Amino acid sequence: MKRNNAADASSLPIEARRWLSRILKHWTPVLALLTFLGGVTGIASLFALHQAIGRPDLFMDAINNKSALIIWLFGVLGITSLYLLVMATTSIIFAIAMTLFNRVPLRQHYVVGAIVLIVGSGYLVFAGLLARYGDSWLLLFAVITSTLTGLAAFRFNSGLKVAVRKAIWRQNNKPEARASFEFTLMLFVVMTVVCGAFPFQLLQIGNAINDHSKIYTAFVIFVGMMLPLTPVFVFYRSKRSTFTRYVYASLAIIIQFGLLVAIAPGLLGSITYAAAGRLDIRQYEPHSWLLQDPLAPQLIRKDIWNWTSASTGVIQVEAIQLYTFGDVLLLCPPALAKTPLQKWPTLSAQCVKTKVSTSRVVPDSA
Repeated sequence: MKRNNAADASSLPIEARRWLSRILKHWTPVLALLTFLGGVTGIASLFALHQAIGRPDLFMDAINNKSALIIWLFGVLGITSLYLLVMATTSIIFAIAMTLFNRVPLRQHYVVGAIVLIVGSGYLVFAGLLARYGDSWLLLFAVITSTLTGLAAFRFNSGLKVAVRKAIWRQNNKPEARASFEFTLMLFVVMTVVCGAFPFQLLQIGNAINDHSKIYTAFVIFVGMMLPLTPVFVFYRSKRSTFTRYVYASLAIIIQFGLLVAIAPGLLGSITYAAAGRLDIRQYEPHSWLLQDPLAPQLIRKDIWNWTSASTGVIQVEAIQLYTFGDVLLLCPPALAKTPLQKWPTLSAQCVKTKVSTSRVVPDSA
């Protein structure tokens, strides 16, 4: 059944109000569900941080501090939004390319599949070459492949040819108009291919393409670069109402991020590690600390730490703050200040767990 684009657009506020009315009607269970999901997200992300730094033994102490957990949740959601924004760059460019066919909405569900195949051909070549040779500049071959595939599609794909002809018919059906339209479309296609470097960078951050077979590496790279295309693909392939398609696209964004975390398990750790830095949970500036913990002298080794007795039951030590949450404090030797995230699981055993209530930083002027 054909879709009336004008009527579909006019029904959008009506459907939005209907959904809002349903939410308000069932506000109590919705609020309970959101609270539950927020708590699960906060606890899961906090556990990911402890796993990332190699200290899961601190997890149970941390989750007892509910107020700090709320602040932590908002910090993680903020950093996660930035990662989603990076991935959304590819989706936005792809969506702009699709708006060129707004004059032929009944053809968009076909065009979106054709453009995905054009962009995907470039990603496939890049994934294979990168897994084989390991150089990021090979993205140039992805651009060349997609360009050649696109030009071939304009000449031999009858469905795409009809869509292009109908898209420019109301303006000008002259050859130069068609060439200008195809050039603009290919420009956005090439930009979409180039923006595939952003999800590729997230795969590198998530340690998804290290120490694996070449076939698996190529597969992960290809899937990771294709994921940002899915929200736009879902939106234009669906023949439901506009509002419903927006809902589907939003769900696709959540699912794509979940899949990215699944294929790049280190990504969640990187997100929480970055959030810890923004919230001052992690600080890499060495400071002089006074520790009143009676176990501190036994835990701090002289061959790793530089510490002295400040007074009875108190020691002074140079350290960096790797982690603090609630009353839990994890101090590490200054020599580990520039340790990358990937090495913390093996090196954090040198760090000492103490309490915020029994520790304080010595002012620089002291």
